[in-house]
Amino acid sequence: MALYKLNRFHWHLTDSQGWRIEIKKYPKLALIGGIGNYGEEYTPAQFYTQEEIKEVVTYALERNIHIIPEIDMPGHASAASKAYPEFSGGGSPKYPGYTFNPGKDSVYTYLTDILKEVDALFPSQVIHLGGDEVHYGNQDWNTNKDIQDLMKHEKNEEFKRCRELLFSKDG
Repeated sequence: MALYKLNRFHWHLTDSQGWRIEIKKYPKLALIGGIGNYGEEYTPAQFYTQEEIKEVVTYALERNIHIIPEIDMPGHASAASKAYPEFSGGGSPKYPGYTFNPGKDSVYTYLTDILKEVDALFPSQVIHLGGDEVHYGNQDWNTNKDIQDLMKHEKNEEFKRCRELLFSKDG
């Protein structure tokens, strides 16, 4: 990369097929979520330890390359859901366990803990969250009580904000 003057490396460390980064607070992410790949569902867990990541980061920085890690959310969470199903928002028949559950407060603590560990490893202080293709596996959101409650609450809050804007003295 340095030879071609490329100075940003976007490192996709998680996806539906595998969780490829050690998170010390949640070891099953790598040990269970790291099992499998695109071709073989049961290949042994493969992931980078935090020490290995530090080595790669140091090597890259010596060559003026900054690494931007990607931790996909709320979709592409199938590997994470295998490891910690209590944080899953479900999925669809084709993409089971595809999402994190945005309707559970504990999910935000879980994801914050993960992102804190990731952030400590990468000097760039930037983490790409993905955020794409959630619609592939959010079918279960239609029947998940936590998520339905969140959607109703947010819809009511948005309605209140719109009403306030429409009927304000300045409007």
